[in-house]
Amino acid sequence: MLFHVQEWQMTLPEIARFLGASMSSFSGSSPNVRVIEQFKARFPQDETARDLALWHVFEAENPDIFAGMYQFWIRKNA
Repeated sequence: MLFHVQEWQMTLPEIARFLGASMSSFSGSSPNVRVIEQFKARFPQDETARDLALWHVFEAENPDIFAGMYQFWIRKNA
């Protein structure tokens, strides 16, 4: 496996800590519709599917769910 020298691999808890330290927030991600449906069935309390702690649990329970890299969006808090 090869990675770009400037590429960072981070866990979801590390991303959450980075967002807190940089006063930014998680705006969403782009998994496929099936993954979102599975997540919402597992965690119906997270209607927006933006809780990174729950996504971490979901990913730990389903280690192959994100076989490759996934994209997400963050925004600077006002």
